[in-house]
Amino acid sequence: MNIKSSLMAAATVTIAASTLTAISAEAAGLDFDIEQFTGNSATVNIILEEVGNDVKFNFEVTDTPADITGVFFDINNTFNLNSNDLSVSGNYVGDLKTNTSNLGGGVNLTGGGSNNPGRFDFGVKIGTNGIGRDDIKATSFTLSHATEALNLDMFKDQKFGVRLQSVGSNREGSSKLAGISPIKVIRPSDSKPVGVPEPSTLLGLGLFAVGITGTRRIVKT
Repeated sequence: MNIKSSLMAAATVTIAASTLTAISAEAAGLDFDIEQFTGNSATVNIILEEVGNDVKFNFEVTDTPADITGVFFDINNTFNLNSNDLSVSGNYVGDLKTNTSNLGGGVNLTGGGSNNPGRFDFGVKIGTNGIGRDDIKATSFTLSHATEALNLDMFKDQKFGVRLQSVGSNREGSSKLAGISPIKVIRPSDSKPVGVPEPSTLLGLGLFAVGITGTRRIVKT
């Protein structure tokens, strides 16, 4: 799949950040953030988890009031899945649409000029337009296949997108977000990544070490 260079650059930051995010010890996971390519500033955290033969998708707006009205994603072509055998289940989810960037009713990822991510393999409408009947800041659904077991390798290094409406404290904004999932699936057997300590932490550790050294010298005298 052709992916815009701007999305690839954003993915570098996303992948680096995602390695420091905790994944459930019981399940493999992909955990990453995507940001707007056009519209108001917004960030959506996406977590994919293997649940039996299915994959559970979790979306959450993390930094501003907003209503999720549609999500989009790709699947690695090498797995040759028959899209007619795929289905989604969950609260507030509509039908699974293929080869799309427009689910109708303003739920689209069009615009954005050269930053536009193009069409996606799949799109799912979430809830209803506007916040009169629902206001969805976080949502989940399960993707299943009639004959094949799904796994996270199908979704790594793939495009994802989210349509947000009613964005911001005044609920009058609009955002369209896109990004690329990590290239590595976090497995339960993987050791937890170790973050780089802040300078203040390093200073504190240094002072602690000096204190220990001084104590040992006093004991030995």
